[in-house]
Amino acid sequence: MKKTSLVRIASVILGIGLFLYGLGWFITGSPSYSSTINGIPFNFMNITDGNFVSLGNNVTLNDKAYVTEKINEKGLIATGFDLSCAMCDISILEKENIDSIELIVKAAEKDEASYSIKNGVLKVEINEASYLSRNKTNTIEIFVPQNTKYVSNFINTNMGDVTIKNTSMEDNDFQLSMGNIIAKEVVLINSKIELSMGDLDFEGKIYETTTVDVSMGKAKLNLNQKPTELNYALDCSMGKINIDDKKSVIESMMGATYNEDNHADNDLIITNSMGDIELDYR
Repeated sequence: MKKTSLVRIASVILGIGLFLYGLGWFITGSPSYSSTINGIPFNFMNITDGNFVSLGNNVTLNDKAYVTEKINEKGLIATGFDLSCAMCDISILEKENIDSIELIVKAAEKDEASYSIKNGVLKVEINEASYLSRNKTNTIEIFVPQNTKYVSNFINTNMGDVTIKNTSMEDNDFQLSMGNIIAKEVVLINSKIELSMGDLDFEGKIYETTTVDVSMGKAKLNLNQKPTELNYALDCSMGKINIDDKKSVIESMMGATYNEDNHADNDLIITNSMGDIELDYR
């Protein structure tokens, strides 16, 4: 096995152990503080582009644990996303009969979640001080109108799943330490995906350059494209490569590799240190 792959695998295992050790100290059963706003909260229509808005400002506490907001108001249009949290689930979903982005945030502590819009990018954060309780999970949910595309997207979570459905996204950087990415009927253009521990389950189309780096998990892509529309550079240090058209995959004690240059406009590059790569076409 390659020395670099052994180092990566050892680092992942060590990181998981340290993370779980720390998690044991922070998971508690304390009650969840929350906020719910009807209409436009935090005087949102009066803020200017780029202003910082905390979910803890000018709110009334209750037991619903949600803050909701419609984003596209008074010219503050979100054309991309910057979403990050220590431990939470993130979802971006298409929704019928809406003309504005709808944001729903659920945080364990009312002062630990915030959002802002700057240069068209909707930035949402749940800070590291906001931890899971026994029965509650932090969440960032975004509902987008139909037939829209979002450019310049960054998603980062240390622990949690990311779900994306029926959406087009360009210039993407997704980083997950521990969790899964589930993408259904999605179009990704020029994307970088990093998973330290978790699975990628993708259905849709990919364009330009798509780079996937998995340390421990499975990378499964079901592409609504012809195989010849992409060039391939696939590598598994410990795992198999399965391609539904049965093309030649080189396997050895070092893992598996698959390379093919179709002189196409789109490149798919996948590296998996510990896990399988699976490609299917529809």
